[in-house]
Amino acid sequence: MTPAKVNPSMLRLLGTGDWDTLKELIKNGAYNEMIHDESKMLAAITFAVNFEAPVEVLHLMCNLNPDALMIEDTPFRLARQQGCSAQTITVLEAARQFALSRKFNDSTSSLNF
Repeated sequence: MTPAKVNPSMLRLLGTGDWDTLKELIKNGAYNEMIHDESKMLAAITFAVNFEAPVEVLHLMCNLNPDALMIEDTPFRLARQQGCSAQTITVLEAARQFALSRKFNDSTSSLNF
């Protein structure tokens, strides 16, 4: 019997700055279970901002579950406090706007005129 492959924690990879491994694992679906939990994704995105993850890694993470950014604005406040790049704030805001537009479209599609 082959042991199941255990992927390293997303937060551990963020803490160590192993961006290449993290990108590959995200792209290969290693964190698919985690992405459905918005509070876990919000924590992971906040960690990414805190550890100043490259913009492309942050972009991948935000695209996993942009709805997580609608829970609270912690990543946004942290990015502003740390003086993060405009790109970082733009990635966060773009993901949040995408989630908002998707929720708006979902709510208006159920309306009958």
